[in-house]
Amino acid sequence: REVLRMVAAAAGSTVDFLSLPPLRVSALLAGSAETAPTFSPGQILAARFRVERFINRGGMGEVYAATDLELKEEVALKTIRPAISSSEQAIARFKREVSQSRRITHPNVSRVHDMFRHEQASGDAVWFLSMELLNGETLSDRIAREGPLTLENAMPLIRDIFSAIAAAHD
Repeated sequence: REVLRMVAAAAGSTVDFLSLPPLRVSALLAGSAETAPTFSPGQILAARFRVERFINRGGMGEVYAATDLELKEEVALKTIRPAISSSEQAIARFKREVSQSRRITHPNVSRVHDMFRHEQASGDAVWFLSMELLNGETLSDRIAREGPLTLENAMPLIRDIFSAIAAAHD
């Protein structure tokens, strides 16, 4: 259904979607590339997390740096797009995935802590994950700064990604 929706949305567009990275296409078609972040710095979520800054937006939702007020630690918060989190079945699946991902210990895998629900003033609920905050440059930022990666520069990243995937499968 999502692919069909995206194809239908792209049919009348003048954007060359084949030349863009997949997550950028998804964001453009979802209309999220031009919208403001869901949360603002200083906002308190689930009576526990203070949003410090918006980090980025992707196909699943948005990512923020935040402070866990209970544990006094910096964390990342990853929202789950409302279109994805609107069904109880999807939320149940994410809860299972959080439980499974907490068992993965690997230097190339961010540690997931827990899943929370935040009630907006509008009455809408936003689901999000709390996870390890890794400071540094994103791959998107690096590509924007340096241009496309050469095979030589990409290979160490590819090895790290495959190593993380192998750990998840183990």
